[in-house]
Amino acid sequence: MFGIWVTVFSDHIYFGRSVAFIEAMYHRGVVAGVGGSRFAPETGLSRAMFVTMLGRALNPEPDIPDDGDGMFSDVDYASWYGMHVEWAVNEGFVQGYDDGTFRPSGDLTVEHMLLIAERAGLKDVPEEIDSNANRPATRAEAAAIMYTLVVTDVYSWNETEEEWTFE
Repeated sequence: MFGIWVTVFSDHIYFGRSVAFIEAMYHRGVVAGVGGSRFAPETGLSRAMFVTMLGRALNPEPDIPDDGDGMFSDVDYASWYGMHVEWAVNEGFVQGYDDGTFRPSGDLTVEHMLLIAERAGLKDVPEEIDSNANRPATRAEAAAIMYTLVVTDVYSWNETEEEWTFE
């Protein structure tokens, strides 16, 4: 399914099973490093970063929205994350705030990450994640969520349609 590869990042070797999740999702184009062969698995991530990972995992060829189609006043729809926000909202995975914003640079908490993932079809929380944690989610945890969504039969690749389909 994934083949064999050489470890890409130098800073995730102490993250147990998350190493496999990070590497697999990197090779699928879902996650990226932060530069200098680093992944920074222990650092937090923003709402925009998580929605982008989700979009890359489940909707690898998103439609580019027109600049005027924006649902939120604070989302640059021509940016690296804008198309994924629009897709995730349309799928019902994420919502904005009452003031018409999405707050893309806002910190993502473990609770919020799991809520979004459950809306996307996550059935079982990976054991690496403390689902009762009241703290910012980490990049390693996000990679574990993406791996679980993509690889554990929640979604499968439909060769005929060339898209992910929900199981």
